[in-house]
Amino acid sequence: MRITLHAASILGLLIMALLPQNQYDFMHGMDPSIPVNAIENGSGNAIVAAGAIFALVAVVQIAIAAKASRPRARVLPAVLVLLGLAILAIKVAG
Repeated sequence: MRITLHAASILGLLIMALLPQNQYDFMHGMDPSIPVNAIENGSGNAIVAAGAIFALVAVVQIAIAAKASRPRARVLPAVLVLLGLAILAIKVAG
């Protein structure tokens, strides 16, 4: 069960990292004459989704760490939570 939860958390972090910051970024690649931030995307949906994924991953990993009997078993949950926090900070600073 722990391995499945760790795998799901890693998948969630990958999805979080791959969420596009701005859904219109591809337009600059198609036509370089269009400025990078020509179309404003004020919805912030990517940041909200990344925050929700991070919250879910953090809750799952903290629960796993709380149930761990050995200190060594708490390393992976701590690393995953810190990695998720770093990805979220990059998304917000964006």
